[in-house]
Amino acid sequence: MRFETLSVRTSNKVKDAIIQDMNPSQLTVHTKLSIAVLIGGVMSVAICGQFGFGVTEWAETMSHSLHESMAPIPCALICGALYAFFPTLILRLILCSPMQFKIIVKHNFWSVLFWYCLVGITLAYTGDHGQGIWELSSWIGSALLTSHLVEWATRRFLRGWSLPVLIGTR
Repeated sequence: MRFETLSVRTSNKVKDAIIQDMNPSQLTVHTKLSIAVLIGGVMSVAICGQFGFGVTEWAETMSHSLHESMAPIPCALICGALYAFFPTLILRLILCSPMQFKIIVKHNFWSVLFWYCLVGITLAYTGDHGQGIWELSSWIGSALLTSHLVEWATRRFLRGWSLPVLIGTR
């Protein structure tokens, strides 16, 4: 289908949808980030406990094993990366279009930082391992870096794919 053959009404709807997608409101940004952090965070904490807090026995065992086998900073870096992986994928594959995902991760740095700080502080004070500011800062930095690396990788390798496209509903 050629874009020129669309009616003016349809053409305007498409243009408005693209503009809205490229300029999400702060409410949209924070709603999508909170959903991604909640769902993806539970998945992450089920696989590997963060700061000694896990929702499964296996996750807590894994967390304690990591803390026993390495220094706190490398452990925080690994845990932050593991934590951010699932929320970032959920944001990309389910909650956002490819363009909106890029806008949220790359251009709403402070919003993403806010959510990782909120989660990191909550987990650090809920978990069994008392963490200092350096471990918490390492965890947050690693989570931010992982989000950006996943954004880059999905842009490079998944080019316009989203879950509806992958399962064939779009």
